[in-house]
Amino acid sequence: MRRSFAACLLAPAALLAAASATAADAWRSIPYETLHRALTSVTPLEDAQYIQLEQRIAVTAPGMTLDDLRMVIDADGGEIEVPVDSAGTMDFPLSEALLDENPPVRVNVPDGGLSLNLSLDTTVSPAERFSYGLVADMAEEFDRFSAEQGLVARMMAPDVAGLRVEFAEGPRGTARVGDEVLAAGPDGVLLVPLRGDWVRQRPEVVLSRMPALMRLAFEE
Repeated sequence: MRRSFAACLLAPAALLAAASATAADAWRSIPYETLHRALTSVTPLEDAQYIQLEQRIAVTAPGMTLDDLRMVIDADGGEIEVPVDSAGTMDFPLSEALLDENPPVRVNVPDGGLSLNLSLDTTVSPAERFSYGLVADMAEEFDRFSAEQGLVARMMAPDVAGLRVEFAEGPRGTARVGDEVLAAGPDGVLLVPLRGDWVRQRPEVVLSRMPALMRLAFEE
């Protein structure tokens, strides 16, 4: 995926690191609205099958890990502890009422030691044989995902190149798509390109052996 598109999606996350430097002691205060905006900056597809949005918080402060992190919302109705697991997944309450109140969110992390990472997972379970309809459906879903984003992100969205198939070490992998045969490069990577005729015909794709990874590929 082009870095410009990724940077456009991830831009609000930078606000999190910048906002963390608002207090002089060990606890930092972040406006609730800043976190809410960062966490809702990318619109997921409710019916997504292939395009999964992953949101994880990371602690980059020296000597600290996610196990040390505490995040507390100082709401009018009382403190709300935000659970964060060891993988960085947090159960942050997204509420219009809290957004209107905009309480401070306290974190026990030094300046610049907290970041929010947003990423897209476009992998699918590897298979030796599948319909080309999989490639067409994944491309269509990515286009719908892109259309749900803001204007700048939509303009920066890359075009889908096809399905990237990665083989582990061994004999060079191939793919038969209808009557055509595609071969992987020396790095074991094979591209099943997005083609209009194959989208219409939806031929069977048969790989020479089980791949290690399959995911969308994007135009550079």
